[in-house]
Amino acid sequence: MLKNKWFWVSVIFLLSGIIYISFQKTKVSLKQEVFTFPYKSEIPLSLSYYLEGKIEENANLDEEKVSKIHEVGEYPMTIEYGGDKYSFTIEIVDKKPPEIMFVEKNRYQFVKLNDQVLINDSISIKDDHEYDYQIIIKESAVEGKSQLCVMAKDRFANKNEKCIDTIVDIKEVKYSSDKQFSSVKELIEDFIQEFQLSEESFAFFYHNSITQEQFVYNGDHTFYGASIIKVPLAMIYIDQINDKMRSFDDSYVLLPEDIEEGAGFTLSNYKVNDKIPLSFLLEQSVRYSDNTATNILIRELGGFSKFHELLKKYTDAKLPQQFGLINVITANMMKDVLLHLQTHSKQYQVVLNYMKQANPDDFLKKGIGDIVIAQKYGLYGNNLHAIGIVYTTQPYLIGVFTNQREDARKLMEILQQRIIVYQLLHR
Repeated sequence: MLKNKWFWVSVIFLLSGIIYISFQKTKVSLKQEVFTFPYKSEIPLSLSYYLEGKIEENANLDEEKVSKIHEVGEYPMTIEYGGDKYSFTIEIVDKKPPEIMFVEKNRYQFVKLNDQVLINDSISIKDDHEYDYQIIIKESAVEGKSQLCVMAKDRFANKNEKCIDTIVDIKEVKYSSDKQFSSVKELIEDFIQEFQLSEESFAFFYHNSITQEQFVYNGDHTFYGASIIKVPLAMIYIDQINDKMRSFDDSYVLLPEDIEEGAGFTLSNYKVNDKIPLSFLLEQSVRYSDNTATNILIRELGGFSKFHELLKKYTDAKLPQQFGLINVITANMMKDVLLHLQTHSKQYQVVLNYMKQANPDDFLKKGIGDIVIAQKYGLYGNNLHAIGIVYTTQPYLIGVFTNQREDARKLMEILQQRIIVYQLLHR
């Protein structure tokens, strides 16, 4: 009897051990409370990354929830597994400093605006988030050279500094104003009052590509378009080249009715009945504002009304009543065109390169040194306009449209400087 008793005690003890061992094998626990991943890295979906214990091979996090984790921050997560809930945090961090690169040059030229050296295409700063920068010119140990230093810090306090010994030229620009503006709208309203501008004589648009700040003044007023329309004309041709409807190697005949005096080299390089390559015509039209080249391009599209019909795809703006009959534009219309050009910049790189080369130190480029601007002006009679993409640390679109203003060029120069100062103060 005693033997049987001890036998059953042994059995019970053994079974308890088996049950305990089995429980230990199947027990699941959270590895840690916070899981940290670098910004833009892949977040593991498998539950085995987060839980300890025997986890089914195909058990994963909710993929839809994980797909919504993009930006730097903390994201609470809950796993339901085996009848239990496990709560933890996924933390996304950015510890990567801005990348600074210098374009190889023998001499660097900068504009110093109100004691701040402005960045230009000689220096490239890349970061996944907003950053601030400072350019400092120091004495160099190398004779005849200065030390050019660039310091950059992103919004997560990641810093980088890079210096080179080189030759540096500085052009100082002073803009003195006691006024501080909280928005471009406020700046423009003050500008209109200062220079006594009217809706008949002035229109304007601004769009910041980073902050998305936007302001349009007198956006639906009709102006004679002049050479401004050469930008969307070139864009239409690029679209057709990309769609295999045309080629840069295509040639078009110069007819007597195409001839129109003005800038450019079409008439000096070709004569009536000569075939002219499309690549040449596009450069002449956009970079040099060649009227004869433009007339050939419009004719080859099917005439002015056909050109305007094709142009409509770039804008949702209310179009002028005479649109399709004569060369008329509005600020809203050209803002849309320029925004399409910038948004699809890879597609229109040829057009943008011609615009960057056009009219150095004039119109929107006047007095601002090496800041890169892709611009196009339009001048006809008493109308002078300019549109452009300004490649500062916060690239922006700008359009200035004037009528009956003899000081139009000076207005553009002053307004452009004020916008640049505004961006420096609000970046």
